[in-house]
Amino acid sequence: MRTFPERFGSGTGLRGIDMTDTQRIEILEKHVNALAEIYDAVQVVGTFLDADGRTRGQKRGSGNWYARRALCQEFIEQAQANDLADEIARKLEPPEDWKSE
Repeated sequence: MRTFPERFGSGTGLRGIDMTDTQRIEILEKHVNALAEIYDAVQVVGTFLDADGRTRGQKRGSGNWYARRALCQEFIEQAQANDLADEIARKLEPPEDWKSE
């Protein structure tokens, strides 16, 4: 089975935990640049566990900063709305006669 970087064309053969920050950034920039050829604005964010088991993140983007920011904000707001809707749906109980005529 190929490692994540090989599947996405970096060719490093390294697993995420074995990579340096520089290697991760190079992969991010490579793919952001490729996506920027077909999209007006691109924002890529990723998280990973470091050697100490801490979650870390890296991000790169290209194009209109305001569009990238708005898209990320929309993503977060939509996820929050979906979570809230799911929570409300779990708390609602249908009336006992909901199947009645």
